[in-house]
Amino acid sequence: MSAPALTSLQQICPQIRQLGEHLVPYTSLLDPETVAFVRNASTEIVKCIGELPPQSDAALENQEIRHDLRNKIAGVRGSCELILMDLPPSHTVVPAVKQMIIFSDQVVAVLNSVRGR
Repeated sequence: MSAPALTSLQQICPQIRQLGEHLVPYTSLLDPETVAFVRNASTEIVKCIGELPPQSDAALENQEIRHDLRNKIAGVRGSCELILMDLPPSHTVVPAVKQMIIFSDQVVAVLNSVRGR
């Protein structure tokens, strides 16, 4: 049985974590706590997704699981917005941060689609 929502999350969330790693070299320029939060939260999100039963979206129908994932991704998104406020628009890490925001929005959209079933 195909699990489109879970499959989408399994594809998107590791990309958020990978992009979060792009922030590490800029820790001295950015708020170190914000960078650490993004890295830790994105790792937790990937771990949570990995612990869900494969091949089924049923676990995502659990409101607590969706709530937990939504809270973590909101923290990542908010931290990315703060990072963008601290950087000039031409900084080399800006595209990665903007992509993390896009991916965060996609995660929320997937979670909302499960709720609507």
